[in-house]
Amino acid sequence: HVFAGGIPGAMARGKTLFDVVFRMTNYGVESHVTRKCWLKHPGTFLRVTEVQPNPRDGMRGEISGVMRFRGRAAADEAPERIRSALKREW
Repeated sequence: HVFAGGIPGAMARGKTLFDVVFRMTNYGVESHVTRKCWLKHPGTFLRVTEVQPNPRDGMRGEISGVMRFRGRAAADEAPERIRSALKREW
């Protein structure tokens, strides 16, 4: 069995983007984060530009950022809402 947090039989869980940025100063704005599946592409990351926590629970909300794939950004570099923030692979 895999132990997670000292609970026998519990599966170890990855972190969501919210788990990562809420532990950072200024909610991680202007920091670079990456998903585990992006590690095979050097220079691929997300630059967080805005975090709006949900006022009810504080652990969800909306995160916007600029994606760079292999060191290149989109032509306009306009921040867009991150749709994979709840996936447990950050």
